[in-house]
Amino acid sequence: MMKDDQFRLNSWTNIYGVANYNNKDAEHYINSIQGTRLKKLPSPIFGIDNHDILEDNFDNDLRLLFTKSYRLVNSEIHSQISSSICSDCDAIIFYGHSLGRADYSYFETLFDDSNLYRSKTRLIFYYFEGGTPLENRERYTSNVVSLLTNYGQTLSNIHGENIVNKLVLEHRLEVLPYPKF
Repeated sequence: MMKDDQFRLNSWTNIYGVANYNNKDAEHYINSIQGTRLKKLPSPIFGIDNHDILEDNFDNDLRLLFTKSYRLVNSEIHSQISSSICSDCDAIIFYGHSLGRADYSYFETLFDDSNLYRSKTRLIFYYFEGGTPLENRERYTSNVVSLLTNYGQTLSNIHGENIVNKLVLEHRLEVLPYPKF
């Protein structure tokens, strides 16, 4: 379990692999916090989202080989994914994520699994301030609002188009700069 002043992390889920996957120290550290005995860490997963491909309605489309979903099925990453992604979580924290369209299916799964509209789950998005903090905050906030608005449009009969307002009014949405260490 990892802790800081604000959060206690009982579990975490890695869906992208580990950049330092050939490093024995990284393997030992991840095994210790995961409570696992992985013999090899999964390498990073790169790929495209499958939504656009599925919308094209092509059977046997070779682009499927390059989707993140396909690559996840063919990797060892499943050993680091908990059985329940976040159905009981208090907060989902996004740290250093671009929030790009290529990852939309992951966000949709996380939000669905946490029953985002009706639950008390908080969303905390951390962004990099860089040399232009105000500009970067505005750009990242715009990406957060776009992501949640797109997600809200998939919800039926529950005013999903207002999900950003709902999360803000319930104090369940934060966009913050990376913490200073």
